[in-house]
Amino acid sequence: NREKKIKNDIYFLKDYVSLYLKDNDEIFDFEYSETKNYFYNIAIKRAIKNIGKVSVNDGYFDLETAYGYGGCFTNSNDFNFIKKAFTIILASTILVWFVSHFSWSWEFLSDEEMSRSILASIGQLIQPLFTPLGFGSQLKAGGWVFAVAAITGLIAKENVIATIGTLAAAVVAGFVAPGEGSEAIEGMLAVEALIDATGITVPALLSFIAFNMTTIPCFAACATAKGELTKKRFNTTLLFWLVASFIVSSLIYLIGTWWFVSIIAFVIINILFIVIYFYNKRHPVEEN
Repeated sequence: NREKKIKNDIYFLKDYVSLYLKDNDEIFDFEYSETKNYFYNIAIKRAIKNIGKVSVNDGYFDLETAYGYGGCFTNSNDFNFIKKAFTIILASTILVWFVSHFSWSWEFLSDEEMSRSILASIGQLIQPLFTPLGFGSQLKAGGWVFAVAAITGLIAKENVIATIGTLAAAVVAGFVAPGEGSEAIEGMLAVEALIDATGITVPALLSFIAFNMTTIPCFAACATAKGELTKKRFNTTLLFWLVASFIVSSLIYLIGTWWFVSIIAFVIINILFIVIYFYNKRHPVEEN
């Protein structure tokens, strides 16, 4: 199909773009898909050293295309999909990179120094909130990435993957000893290295997945719900989404870590069902 043809086109291949890399240039590629819709961009990330005759410090980059045809590509003419991919997802990814490479004093930080970044400090601040879910304070250095990904996922669920993908390789570079090939770790290998380094367990990973699947959906869905519900019911719905996701994720983590918790959870759930049953029986919903 057309998507495969474009992806295999020489101008969109990393091997071709790498021919035009100079000094410390890097390849920047962004990929986003939703059902059959696909969005892709590849460019050269080149450091800006001078603006006119003024020398600038590290931390400013320019995205340039390699010689020939390049830039953004999509196989969709759905305006909402293109807008979402090019604004919400791409902009969020760039924002995550920006706040993860600058300190509060606006000092540019390398990947190895990311623990001093704005994003790291925010992530470490909110990380304890997710301790009952398994990806909070019990994790080692770099565990704040999971807390940050869960929060950015409230903008759009795709941001969870984008955030982890953006931060994994950079964070891993900060706690993998030099000479171990940390500079070559990227993609899924970087995510695997992050999981190993943070010490997150399988029950905690399942809890992380469950939380992002059941918590407050993306802003677009919330906007739709707000338009259909009264203010009181909308606030109640948000609270329900949040509480339900915390309870479900906590149960997954606790039962996966300590199996006997399943007995306690079973008893509590049955009591809740009984209470809800008798409450609904005494307070039937009136039909309009």
